[in-house]
This record gives sequence, structure tokens and C-alpha cells, in this order.
Amino acid sequence: MLIVISKNNIAVDKPEWCSSAEDIWVSLTLQFPHSKRNIKLNVFTVYLCTENMGASFSDQVDNFVSTTLKLLISAYSNDKFLNIGDFNIGSIIWFNTSTGSKSCGAKGELVQYFIET
Repeated sequence: MLIVISKNNIAVDKPEWCSSAEDIWVSLTLQFPHSKRNIKLNVFTVYLCTENMGASFSDQVDNFVSTTLKLLISAYSNDKFLNIGDFNIGSIIWFNTSTGSKSCGAKGELVQYFIET
């Protein structure tokens, strides 16, 4: 996996935020000079495979959401978070909108929980 950031933005790799899933985290400070405002955007991509290090798919979803994502969102409540993956989860139900694709649900309680978080 790879996240590419423009050199015009301040980006900090966050390996300490990684979970037992295959995830990459980058924290961006987006500067808006006209409003003299900065926004912290935490971008992550995660790959949840069928079995990783002996953990089942359900265990991976639960671990990622409960011990990584929820804790980070709580600890950095003023920041924004953007997930740019895992779009290969086969049980997500997608539909097209005028602005792009959107999930309208998923098969399985844990996957739905991941999407809603």
C-alpha cells in the first residue's frame, strides 16, 4: 500500500497508530492561508484480508475498529479522518449517486460497524 502526498502539505507518518491489520496512517496539516486556519486530516488505508497472522476476518475488523479507529477518533476529536481503503471487502453493497459511489450497507454486523465508524 502507498499514500502519496503533495510536497506542498505537511505530512507526518504515523506508524505508531498501525494495528494488527495491514494499515498505513499519515497525518496532514492542511493550511488555508485566506482564513488563517489549519485542519488536521488523518488519512489511512487499511487492507483486511481473509486471515492475517492467524486472526479471522471478523477479529481483524473488530480489532481495527475497537482498538485503533475508535481510540484515535476519541483522542483526536478535533481532527478529521479519511479512509481511502479497504474497498475490496466483498460484502459491501455499493450504489451510484450523482457524486460517486456510496455504501448502503454490508453483509455482516462487524463490516457494517466498520463502515459506520
